[in-house]
Amino acid sequence: RRSAEILKELRHPHILGVLQYCEEPDCFYFVTEFMKGGDLFEKLQDKETYSELEARELVAILLETVAFLHARKIVHSDIKPEDLLLAVDDNDVNFKLTGFSFALRGVSPSPTGHFQGTPDYVAPEILQHAPHVTNKADVWSVGVLVYCLLAGYPPFFDEDERKLLRLITHGKYQFHSPFWDPVSSLAKEAISLILNTDPGVRPSAEDILQHPWFTSAAGTAGAPAGGDLSSTLQAFKKWDRRRKLQTTFHTVLALNRLSHTLTPKGLAGGRRGSGCAPKGAVAADADDIAAQGPPSVAAPASAAQEAVPPPPGPMSSPEASPIASGPLSLVSPPPSGGKRRFMDDFLLGKKLGRGGYSVVRQATEKATGKEFAVKCIAKRKLKPADLQALESEISILSRIDHPNVVKLVAVYREPSQIYIINELVAGGGLFDRISRKRHYKERDAKKLLQVVLASVAYIHSLGIVHRDLKPDNLLLSSPDDDTEGVKICDFGFAKHIEDLGSERAIMGTPEFIAPEIITCQQYGPFVDVWSCGVVLYILLGGYPPFIHKDMKKLFEIIPTGVFDFPSPHWDDVSESAKDLIAKMLVVNHNHRPTAEECLAHGWFTEESPDLELADSLRRLRAWNAKRKFRATVRAVIAVNRMSSFMSSRSRSSGSEDLFPSSPREGESGGADTEGASGPRDEREAGAFAAAAESSSMLPDSCRES
Repeated sequence: RRSAEILKELRHPHILGVLQYCEEPDCFYFVTEFMKGGDLFEKLQDKETYSELEARELVAILLETVAFLHARKIVHSDIKPEDLLLAVDDNDVNFKLTGFSFALRGVSPSPTGHFQGTPDYVAPEILQHAPHVTNKADVWSVGVLVYCLLAGYPPFFDEDERKLLRLITHGKYQFHSPFWDPVSSLAKEAISLILNTDPGVRPSAEDILQHPWFTSAAGTAGAPAGGDLSSTLQAFKKWDRRRKLQTTFHTVLALNRLSHTLTPKGLAGGRRGSGCAPKGAVAADADDIAAQGPPSVAAPASAAQEAVPPPPGPMSSPEASPIASGPLSLVSPPPSGGKRRFMDDFLLGKKLGRGGYSVVRQATEKATGKEFAVKCIAKRKLKPADLQALESEISILSRIDHPNVVKLVAVYREPSQIYIINELVAGGGLFDRISRKRHYKERDAKKLLQVVLASVAYIHSLGIVHRDLKPDNLLLSSPDDDTEGVKICDFGFAKHIEDLGSERAIMGTPEFIAPEIITCQQYGPFVDVWSCGVVLYILLGGYPPFIHKDMKKLFEIIPTGVFDFPSPHWDDVSESAKDLIAKMLVVNHNHRPTAEECLAHGWFTEESPDLELADSLRRLRAWNAKRKFRATVRAVIAVNRMSSFMSSRSRSSGSEDLFPSSPREGESGGADTEGASGPRDEREAGAFAAAAESSSMLPDSCRES
């Protein structure tokens, strides 16, 4: 009723017009203008080009509209992307402001103990329960939208809503490079003024329109340029998909909450007419919903310690623990006291791989028919240390939400089994895909590494170190994917940075381990940069920079950091690429760049030579086949050793042999072959033999190994 009264008196070209309103005993009817153009932010995604000047025009119109409201003592209180609708399809500046459900008149009291609005856009003074809501709250919301329009993602984000609200309260945000590099200094200055946590200092809508960003002509110093913000459009698409999913999810939560509230007990607990959830309902959301992660863009590692809250502890859900709503249907959690089992929701399919204590199978969700990968773990095989490591991996994966990291969907804990459900990555190994290519150029390697480094920078921004980046852990979403569908997987060795402490354990795969791990020094996220440097060397040269048939000797070579770019193998590779590799493979990790700093290297911005790296591709094929063969041999050796050991134990104890000659399902003697695709029959072994015969094309050191 209040919303209708406010809208009826407003006549403005950029405010949704209410033509008629009527009220019946059990229903309200609003007759409004028909906005057939849809969501403004959705329309922007369809554009082929997008510039800062266009964003400025949209923001200026929105601020003028907000100033119009404020001149009439009206505060919107909930400005967000969903409230900006287009009147027609072909004009993205002819939008209307809608969503006046929380609108207030004048300087209105803030409901004690509650806040109104959408978390991502709500002003800090509302979160801090300021005694009155002023029109400066709308200016803050517009500031968040300006940030989104220029970067494609919001300034404040965290998977835990309560931590998100804490970030907003403290005004913790940054202009991350390279996403903000094309944006003018005046735009950043205007945003900084708007996103001031002190409403007394924050400018009004009318005042900010006088800022030079809005008044200066294009071409003047610091003014907005007309250059293409294509990276913003890409980020827009990813963030908008997430925004819509969140909206759907919040709707389901609201309905569930309402069903509990509309009971005699629930009605007694809330304040009549407040329009707010009962006390404690908002806080309970964090336990009810799937974790909401940051946008799918890389935030800088340097911001991790300041902006990202401490990671949550291990998950403690009783039986079924949905991690992310993503691919799963939005089903209600089991009723209190009920136990939902994995087999209630999924059908098991073919085996995809095996690990030391797990089997990975394809699984189909019964409700939707969608396919996932599920890791089936027998609890009886887990020692306390194994269980602790598993819980740590689950905790880490539950925080990660990035298009280039394999997504954790749900965890089911049952009396004898643990089921970890991930998105299904069906495209196989990245290096296998490259090996099948007929043409391969330096720019192909550049695109791949850019995706990997951006993903690593994102992981580091969450305060997480992977510790085992290697070709086996770079998969593709589908067989047709090349670069965009790269997925980082296997977080079995991953740790939160603060949990590393003074750890000196050697973790990882020999050829990709950083020197500081081998020499038992304290280490951190820079070990992942080293591993990426080794991957880049292989992508461009076709073989690793450090190699020896004796692992002890290999571990002596790596800490020296001595490698080269021998001719003729590296003659067709640019000097800029070699310079980046040299910087990433610096022995002293204090002088090694961060993942974000690597992305700012000139190699990613300059034009690469348009030369076929045919020899490098042949060498990479040979090395990749050899790598897979070695992995299979190691697995067989490990199983045979374990089989012999257990046989001797059974003979000495007079019991039956515990291990057959070949491993049982789910047991591979500790060799982690999950997700790998090593040769499993004579044809693949023959393919390896053919590749081994061609090893004469490798450098001497590589051929020796």
